[in-house]
Amino acid sequence: MSTYNVPPTYATPFSYQVTLDGGTYTAQIYWLYYGQRSYLQLTDSYGNIIVNMPLIESSTTPGVAPVNL
Repeated sequence: MSTYNVPPTYATPFSYQVTLDGGTYTAQIYWLYYGQRSYLQLTDSYGNIIVNMPLIESSTTPGVAPVNL
């Protein structure tokens, strides 16, 4: 297992190559101004999006208000 330190930047996305189950993918972390949070986008070698998800999600814990977008 590898750990990556992501530099906090809002201007340009942070991108790196990752190998999962023998396949090489491109992981990109970017800031979405509308959502006001960072997202992870994983694409294959052809540029097809495999997953695109926020790194910090809204809370579903009872008694904690979710982020209102």
